[in-house]
Amino acid sequence: MDSEQKTDKNEPSTSSDHRQSPEHLKQIIETQSELALAGFDLQAFMDKVVERMLQLTPATGCVVEIVEGTEIVYKATSGSVAPYVGVRLSMANSLTGLCLRDREIKRSDDTSNDPRVDLAACKRVGAASMILVPLMMSSEPVGVLKVLSNKTKAFSTEDVTTLQLMAGLLGGALAQQLEIERRKKLEEALTERTEELEIRNTQLETALLELEFAGKELELKNQKVEEAARLKSEFLANMSHEIRTPLNAIIGFTEILLRRNIDGENRNFLENIRDAGRGLLSLINDILDFSKIEAGKMSIEMIDFDVAKVLESVTHLVTAQCHAKGLRLVRKVDAQVPQRVNGDPERLRQILINLLSNAVKFSSEGTITLEVFCTTQETNGATVVQFNVSDQGVGLNAEEIGKLFQAFVQADGSTTRKYGGTGLGLSICKQLVELMGGQIGVESEKGKGSKFWFTLPFQIATSKADSDGASSSAQTKLSTFKPALVLIADDHSANRMLAELQLQELGILAHLVTNGLEAVDAIKANKFAAILMDCQMPEMDGFEAASEIRRLEADSTERIPIIAMTANAMQGDKDECMTAGMDDYVTKPIELKNLAEVLSRWLPLAESKTNDTNEFPAPAKVKTLSKEMAKNTLQAKIIAPQSKDQAESTMDSSHKVGSATRADSCNPIDIDWMIRMFGVAAARKLVTNVIDCTNIDMQELQAALGNKDRKEVLAISHKLVGSCGSLRAGELHAESKVLNKEGIDADWEKVSELCSNVMAAYERLKKQAIVFLENSVGEE
Repeated sequence: MDSEQKTDKNEPSTSSDHRQSPEHLKQIIETQSELALAGFDLQAFMDKVVERMLQLTPATGCVVEIVEGTEIVYKATSGSVAPYVGVRLSMANSLTGLCLRDREIKRSDDTSNDPRVDLAACKRVGAASMILVPLMMSSEPVGVLKVLSNKTKAFSTEDVTTLQLMAGLLGGALAQQLEIERRKKLEEALTERTEELEIRNTQLETALLELEFAGKELELKNQKVEEAARLKSEFLANMSHEIRTPLNAIIGFTEILLRRNIDGENRNFLENIRDAGRGLLSLINDILDFSKIEAGKMSIEMIDFDVAKVLESVTHLVTAQCHAKGLRLVRKVDAQVPQRVNGDPERLRQILINLLSNAVKFSSEGTITLEVFCTTQETNGATVVQFNVSDQGVGLNAEEIGKLFQAFVQADGSTTRKYGGTGLGLSICKQLVELMGGQIGVESEKGKGSKFWFTLPFQIATSKADSDGASSSAQTKLSTFKPALVLIADDHSANRMLAELQLQELGILAHLVTNGLEAVDAIKANKFAAILMDCQMPEMDGFEAASEIRRLEADSTERIPIIAMTANAMQGDKDECMTAGMDDYVTKPIELKNLAEVLSRWLPLAESKTNDTNEFPAPAKVKTLSKEMAKNTLQAKIIAPQSKDQAESTMDSSHKVGSATRADSCNPIDIDWMIRMFGVAAARKLVTNVIDCTNIDMQELQAALGNKDRKEVLAISHKLVGSCGSLRAGELHAESKVLNKEGIDADWEKVSELCSNVMAAYERLKKQAIVFLENSVGEE
């Protein structure tokens, strides 16, 4: 604080000449030097100041008072106030408080007559007079440097100047100490922050490790999910293949039989078999569709089609179901519905058939109505068409409605037993409608029927009426072809035979091979119009064979159409076929109409009249058996008596595969079926081949049994199951199936017993076959 700082007015001052002596100045300089040497220790600095003030002034005591909140604290003391270091006093009503408030020097030359001071306190420390100088830091008072004397009027103007000088030094020290403390706090804060950051960094590293671990765990789970999806896809593909293969024979052979002159109850039985096969095929398609939707692989086709034709085909399919239950089917189409639109006609047909079939299923009387009308015109130019399917059937309550459209769930669990079904149909409908940008819902009341509705947005078609493939004659009529030779490659004998018979119906000759290697060899030796290629075959599968054939054609301008003929129906299988070099794809079971449709894309059609009745042409009649021949055939069924042991063995093995197998076991081989299907000559050839081939199988089975080669035993039994099933060798098929199933885990004694049952069944088959061959001579 400078020398011009204000002092109390009207306060007398006393002059002391000795204060201006050189010795006094020398003491001030020494004090400054000592204070400088005190360094940054504030307490030492303050202690040095209060001690020196006793030498530089006539003071008998000195104190440094520092403000702390509303109090002042004696931080450094000397002389008469030395015992009071650390004392805390209130600033209110004190001379110190006035000094701080006014920020100016205060003095009292006679405390006994000064109302501003605490007289009692002054007497305790012997303060007859005193001077107070404010300690300033950054223009703010932070304390007071005070000197006191036991004499009145003890201090002169020079003493005030000295006091000011010391207060200035002390204020600088305080500022320096504040800076040190500020830096110290910053360092402490920095250290604390650094430690905090280190802790957080450690936590972050731990979190990163945990995240990395979680990422690896998630990646592992994703791999498991992908593997599960792959296995599921493979399972569905294999399931499709395994189920479609026998369905191919069931539907195909039934279709051929229905085209023969069979009337009455037998035709009804065959029609039921065909319809059951088609129902099972529909079920497989539902499962595959659901799997595709679930995997996000269901694609929607956008083509121009005729709405009326789709509605007509759908109602035509459902009409027979309605008539069978005495139901009335009504179709109402508003005139505003566009004739032709752009969308997916097959998916629309699938939804409508599902809803209409459900309406028939859950109705016992009344009318089923299909209503179609326009609702709104969307901003993008699309027309929204609403389809309503209403019935007067059992209806649904609110709880049952809430369960609809969920996969594998039916409104009433008892409906599965009463009406059948998987609960997938409505779920698939919902997914398909939403994929096509529409909505689906239901309105129903228990006991009063239901109305299922859905909306679809359609763009108006721009192509001509004949542009959609649904109206092509190849899809609605049976095509007939110019004479051609087609190669059939399939390791399954029944499928080869069926395909050959179907080609014969279309006027096409067939050459048969059993695997891909034989197919490649056949291509080198013959010229074929097309190839029907199975995908799963021994030696070389269909994919490898197709690739090899395309390699052989590399230098040729001709390309033989290769049509995949397989029970696998997944999109990935189709893609794999196309990648391998195949040109088309037909899924088993193959109906004659579907085969004709595919072949019509690759083979020239014959110029003949089309069949407008949408019925297949009647095949040539099978030669009728003579009464004697029929008698001999019947005798063949019972001519091979069983010993008691054989009968008991057969009964035991048949019991393990079910009651249906016991019925089959009564007939070693169904020769009547062969004759009805293919005629006597073909049946004789088939039976002869059966005896020759199976005899070799029995020799190999006997050798494998002697070598205790379980793997070979299972391989032979597996081959017998396939061949005997296709050729209606019921008993041998049943025994081979038991061996193939139980031979995996059974002990060797049991395996030997099962092999004996298979051999005994073959002996009975051979006896029946020999009788037939002997009695059928000349009947061809």
